[in-house]
Amino acid sequence: MNTVFWLLCPALFATSYLLPVTSGTVDKDGILNVYFVKFGWFWTSVISCLCVLRYSNPLRHWKRYALLTGWWIIFTQEVLGITPVMDLIFLNSGGSCSFEIFDPNGKEPMLNLNFHDNEFRRLRGVQRMLKWLTGTNASKMLITALNSIVRKDGIEYNQDVISELKALSNLVKSSKSCTYAGGHWTGGHDPSGHIFLITLMLMLMFGELSLYQNRAFKHLKQTSERFCNRVGSKLLNLFDNSALANLWIDDNNSQWWFKFFFQPPLSCYRTLTSLTYLIVRFVAWDNPIILLFVFTMLWSYSFVVTVTLFHTFWEQLSGFVAAYSVSVLVYQFF
Repeated sequence: MNTVFWLLCPALFATSYLLPVTSGTVDKDGILNVYFVKFGWFWTSVISCLCVLRYSNPLRHWKRYALLTGWWIIFTQEVLGITPVMDLIFLNSGGSCSFEIFDPNGKEPMLNLNFHDNEFRRLRGVQRMLKWLTGTNASKMLITALNSIVRKDGIEYNQDVISELKALSNLVKSSKSCTYAGGHWTGGHDPSGHIFLITLMLMLMFGELSLYQNRAFKHLKQTSERFCNRVGSKLLNLFDNSALANLWIDDNNSQWWFKFFFQPPLSCYRTLTSLTYLIVRFVAWDNPIILLFVFTMLWSYSFVVTVTLFHTFWEQLSGFVAAYSVSVLVYQFF
C-alpha cells in the first residue's frame, strides 16, 4: 500500500482529463456532494477510527491524524472568525464575495445571470441574503428589491440598491461566511477546497492502512467464508418461508391460521433483521477495510469530477499541492 499512498492522488489528478465526465452528469447539490464530500473529513475520521480500533493501536496513529486535522482546519475552516488560508489566498489575489444580484447594464430590471450558476442557486442565495440582513441596517429599498425576487412579482431596484449590494462585499471575509450570506465567491485565485480535502482524506486513509494492512487482509480472508455461509443460510430461510410450507410442517403448537397469515411475515422480518445485522457487523466492525475501499471509490470519483469540471488548472494544482506536500511531510517525519 505504500505505492498506492504515493501514487494514487497524483495518478487521479493526471488522468482526470482523459475520463468522459460531462457537466450534465454532475449535480453540485447531489447526495454525494452535500452529504458525503462536504462532510468528508467526518466520514474519513469515522472509517479511520474503526480501522485503527479493529486492526491496530490508536497510540500509533493519533499524532498524524491530529496534524492532518489541524492542517485541514487551518487551510479550509473559519474558526472563531479567523479566515482560513485558502480564503486569504483568494481575497489577497483580488477575489471577493459578490452580491451583484441585479444586472447593472440591463435596459430593463433583470437578474444578473452570472450570480451563481443556476436559477435554484440564485433564488437560494437571495433567501439566505434576506435572512442574513435581518436585524441589520440594510435599507428598506434593498429588502423590498430582494423580496420582489422571492415573490416573483416583478423585479424592483435602482442604482442605490446596486451600490448597497456592492458595499456588502466588504463585510464578508471567508467562503463560509459568503455562503451563509447568500453571496457568490468570485474573482481571484481560489484554491480548490474539494481537491485539497479529497487529497488529504485519501492520503490519511492509505497512509494509516500501510501500518495495519497485513492484519486487515488476513482478517478479511478468515471471516469471509463463515460470513458467506451464514448469509447463505439466512437467504435459504428467507426463500423457504411460505404459507403453504408452514401448513405442511406439523406443529401442534400453532394454529393453521397463524401459520398461514402471520408466521410468513414474522419469519421474514426476523430473517431480514438478522441478515442486516450480519452484513452491518461484517462490514462496519469485523472488516471496516471494506468501508475504506468503498469510500476510496467515492472520493476518487468526486476528485475526478472536480478536476474535470470545476476551478482552473492552477486552482486545482494549488489545492492538491497544499494537501499532498503536507501529507508527505507528516508521514515522512511522524
